[in-house]
Amino acid sequence: MATSVYRIRQALRIPLVLDSVLLLILILVSFFVKGSTPERIVFSVVFIPLLYLCLEANTRRVETQGETIRLIRLFRTKELNWSNITDVGVVMMRTKVYAVLTTTKGFHILSNSYENFYGLLRTIVDHVEKDRIEKEVLNLLENPVENRTNIFSAWAAAAFFCVIIFFKLFMN
Repeated sequence: MATSVYRIRQALRIPLVLDSVLLLILILVSFFVKGSTPERIVFSVVFIPLLYLCLEANTRRVETQGETIRLIRLFRTKELNWSNITDVGVVMMRTKVYAVLTTTKGFHILSNSYENFYGLLRTIVDHVEKDRIEKEVLNLLENPVENRTNIFSAWAAAAFFCVIIFFKLFMN
């Protein structure tokens, strides 16, 4: 049986990697060219969660194959049988959509940051019994919502880091 793989959108992964690299450059500039101690601390403290977010976004994926769905994250993997999913629901906050897969052992959340999120949601709906799918999921498949705010924010952060680097290197 064919395996389908869904990853976090490349349009989000690219600026996250760029943000991490630019912030690392900014840290190096503050240590070796010019910078104050509080500045170094702030940049370093911001860099740690940004690096984790970047690594998480680049390793996170969902694989569907046969009777299972596999949720792969940075340091963990969960494999669920379609028959173990007791409810499929959605939570919407403006343009951010979360699919919630409830099982007998807990729940799992998938965001619309995945490439082809609605294809993934359609695959889930096709494999799970109809009485376990909430009406909102079917309504969402008919009227998809796009979320570009994360992508815009990541590019804005990259531009911000570029401006700071420019000022640190070329303005006195």
